[in-house]
Amino acid sequence: MLNRRLPGLTPVLLLVFLTLIPPITGCGGSGTTTTVILRAPEVPDEWLPDGYLDGTDKWHIDFDNEALYQAMDTMGFPPDRADEFKSKTVKYVRKFFYGQCISFDLVPPEDGSTPAPGWSDYAVGIGVNPYNTIAVWNGETTYVIGRAYRDNEGNARVENNSGTWMEDGECKLGVFIDAFAQGIPYEWGFDECAKWVGMICAHEIGHSLGLRHINTYGNIMSTYFEMALLNPAFVSEHWNYLLETLPGPGR
Repeated sequence: MLNRRLPGLTPVLLLVFLTLIPPITGCGGSGTTTTVILRAPEVPDEWLPDGYLDGTDKWHIDFDNEALYQAMDTMGFPPDRADEFKSKTVKYVRKFFYGQCISFDLVPPEDGSTPAPGWSDYAVGIGVNPYNTIAVWNGETTYVIGRAYRDNEGNARVENNSGTWMEDGECKLGVFIDAFAQGIPYEWGFDECAKWVGMICAHEIGHSLGLRHINTYGNIMSTYFEMALLNPAFVSEHWNYLLETLPGPGR
């Protein structure tokens, strides 16, 4: 859970996911603790592709501008840097996934097909050029900073993590930038904040690709945000799984 920061304490932010198959039963998540090798994520900016690539899983990172303006005010950044913040965030998401058959952008692909907000469907059944969505917007608590479907069918499904799952109570999906902004350390700068929003996006996208929590320091898929602060990357087990399942069928 996220505790509001007290002097001398580091905030602990909980990354929560929903299980897609079998049916969703709640809004909580848990993980195991293990030690595995992490893949080094540092990639030069000039290596990163722009926009969507053919033959990849496509992900629209959908910022709510009003939520971003409010969060930037909380973090102490001027609103006229909002576009820069979004660009830096997607840059870091691309870095974390560099080498996988997946691509990202801040606008949806032209003539693309995606499920309704808060829903999931098989890629082969939703139409041409299927793409996923992860919203970056306000949440409903101060301690949950992200929530997403998890695809347990080998990445056969396409998720729209930008709405509310209504079964068993309302569970908002996406990355919750308001909760993130309220818990950051005072010393974090603009680039650091964009990087960690990108890491949260990567975490929730990882769930929608089928990844579970593994609580290893530095692992993007750790349950607790503080565990991923050490040079964040995917553990080798997760990286190899993504190599096997990306791109998903119908892409």
